[in-house]
Amino acid sequence: MKILGPAPVLARLLAHHETQGHRVDLRPRSPHHGAWISPDTGLPEAGHTGTALHFARAALLCAAARRELVALDEIRLLGEARAHLAYLLRAQRPSGLIDLRSCNYDSGPDTAFAVQLVCAAVETGRAVPRPSPAWRLLLRDSERFLRRAFPGLLGGGFHTPNHRWVVASALAWSASLLPSLKPGRVLADYLAEGIDIDAEGSFIERSAAIYDAVCGRSLLLLHEHAAWEPALDAARRNLRFNLSLLRADGSIDTSLSRRQDHGLRSVPLNLAPCYLQAAEHSPDDRADFHHAASRLWAASGPAQDKDLFWLAHALLRLGPVNIPARAPETRFRRWFPQKPLWRVRHDDLSASFLGGGTRLATMSCRGAELHALKISQSYFGTGRFIADHMSPRGDGLRMECEARHFPHAPGYQLPLGRPVPMEEWEKSLDARPMRTMPPCRSRLDIAPLADGFAFDYHTLDGLDGVPAQIALDFAPGAIWESAGTALVPAAGQTLFLTAGSARLVYPDCVVEISPGADAHRTWQMRDAEPVSSASIRILIPLLTPLRHRFRLRFFKPGPGSPLRGSSRASRSNNA
Repeated sequence: MKILGPAPVLARLLAHHETQGHRVDLRPRSPHHGAWISPDTGLPEAGHTGTALHFARAALLCAAARRELVALDEIRLLGEARAHLAYLLRAQRPSGLIDLRSCNYDSGPDTAFAVQLVCAAVETGRAVPRPSPAWRLLLRDSERFLRRAFPGLLGGGFHTPNHRWVVASALAWSASLLPSLKPGRVLADYLAEGIDIDAEGSFIERSAAIYDAVCGRSLLLLHEHAAWEPALDAARRNLRFNLSLLRADGSIDTSLSRRQDHGLRSVPLNLAPCYLQAAEHSPDDRADFHHAASRLWAASGPAQDKDLFWLAHALLRLGPVNIPARAPETRFRRWFPQKPLWRVRHDDLSASFLGGGTRLATMSCRGAELHALKISQSYFGTGRFIADHMSPRGDGLRMECEARHFPHAPGYQLPLGRPVPMEEWEKSLDARPMRTMPPCRSRLDIAPLADGFAFDYHTLDGLDGVPAQIALDFAPGAIWESAGTALVPAAGQTLFLTAGSARLVYPDCVVEISPGADAHRTWQMRDAEPVSSASIRILIPLLTPLRHRFRLRFFKPGPGSPLRGSSRASRSNNA
């Protein structure tokens, strides 16, 4: 049985903390003494990504050293923590709130993030055995920061949905540590809004790599410090949903995100403490949640060091966690109709099929990654395939595009027979008769294979002779091999698959694509989204009417493994 304990997490947290020391202003006469200086702006940053985080890390590490869980120079680090806290107190505005220098000033939510960190430091510091005078001064000044921030939080407001739970949990945790603070009606008003989570476990922002952890941590704090039962249920449901999004390598699919992590490939270590905390209240989920936390820790690297604090805090509270030997489920097909999302895992192969947007699918397998499958026609600006309807069919999925997202198209506007002043042009469009064209309706059927997926793209309406394309956008880093060509594609490059099969050979995975077609040579088809500078595009060019069946297969590379298919294969499956 594996054990996830605090010692290795604390050792890595200490190493990361020391690498950040050069960014702290410790000049004795500096007005910014104790502040963390942003490398992006050169300005002192008080908040949860700057000085507040540096303070909380230092305090947590010193408390862990008292428990002999990590070795460090406690006197030096405590002195630095006091300097950080002194700057935080100076950075508070008359309201008690602090700034986020890049955009938010006198900011309630940014102060709430900092308050969570200071509350964690106070909670941990109060448990220190035989506190020294320096520790007592640190706790006194920490409590002073909380008391000054509290009135500002009561009326500070917020910007985004997750901020509500950060502010509410900061109020509840502060009041729990300092009973003289009374959140009163304000906390009740936040909780009265109810939790922004759907029946499938997604918050409004759908941010699996960033804000799901923010919401989860804050809701678990509200369960603990405000005894709000709906918070625990919501946190658990979101964590269960995210189990479906985790990939074999510990990264998480962010195709659904409505925030800045959309499409980001990231190991969400920030979810690990949420899994650990929720497992304490979820006997039925405990094994899966502990496995998830352990897997995220094992998969994390330097890019996740900024997220180590809350994991270290959770393990200091909970102690070592036993990871059961039973492995989590790695083969499943799960349908989430509210998204809509069809999620497929087959051991190392992970895939998401999505409705409502032009990115129809993403896939990942041992370092090979399909960023997007996109299908387009050059048809009156209405030809981008967006799945208006998705439905499981047996073991597979059907995606249907009605192509009715655009007003006044497809077709041509006709004259009104009356004056149309220039300033009324836009208004006149709703009144104009139209010479309409048939919509470019189409469908895409997907069937799982043992090592990938089979696709069947079929146009159902529209005009003939219209250029169409299937675009497969992959991560760079592979060798392109076809029957007569081998090259290393550059990011932003487009390659045509005109016949037979070809493959992308990554270090640990081969992706085979077949068959191609040779209907046209339009490198950047009108109305089709251009290839991203972070992807390489494999293009299959087609003409309507058409029915093109193609396959994506993923397999391990081997010496001299033959290219499946043949250059003599059909140049097109056009109907």
